Amino acid sequence: MSPKSESMPFSVGAIGPGDLAGARKVLLRASIARVLRDIAKGLAPLMKLRAPTGTEVTRPRVVSALQGDADLLMVEEALAAGYDACLVLPRPRDEHLAHLDPSLGLRARRALDAANEISEPASLFGSSETGMGHTEMLGGHGDLRSRLLTAADLMICVWDGATDADANSPGGVAVSAAEQGIPVVWIESTPPHAVHLYGLSEPHPQSWNRILPPDVIDRLERLVAPEADQSTR
Repeated sequence: MSPKSESMPFSVGAIGPGDLAGARKVLLRASIARVLRDIAKGLAPLMKLRAPTGTEVTRPRVVSALQGDADLLMVEEALAAGYDACLVLPRPRDEHLAHLDPSLGLRARRALDAANEISEPASLFGSSETGMGHTEMLGGHGDLRSRLLTAADLMICVWDGATDADANSPGGVAVSAAEQGIPVVWIESTPPHAVHLYGLSEPHPQSWNRILPPDVIDRLERLVAPEADQSTR
């Protein structure tokens, strides 16, 4: 297993649709929580090995653009599971909050306040410091896909499975990640919100063995096994 850097946290990219119409959010949240907990448990031996070496990074992090309800669900459940949070906003913070559905405002502010690191595009007002992390000015929405995939050791995509011409959509990011050999956990955006491993070969590409600890792969394969069994009946 070879993460992108021994000094960097294991990073789980997270992306979902802005609109969760038709979703059963309680079930979707449960699927997201289950995936994130299993990943964290699978990473635990690696984190314990790093601690005695003096490496400060001992917790995985979730990386998200916080673009809608699905992204918020993933960030909230990641924080609850002990992940750090790195938010890569496509707009300056205040503009981004104003762009979100008003019903998500309070939750989004809480997520931003809890984040360990925030990246946002430059604005006329320059950069600003955050309470818990720092704000760094990067590119905007146009390079969202590259920012997520550059950071991610693994992607979680809440997605309906349909092809999409938009490279920054959940489907576009899932396909690009698979093409680059990045492991993808696909959670269906419609009930019952089944979990799948999305790759260009089955049961998973060999490149995953160089990215994920064996225990993470084992847990993910066991997590999707009930769905696979049902699909073959």
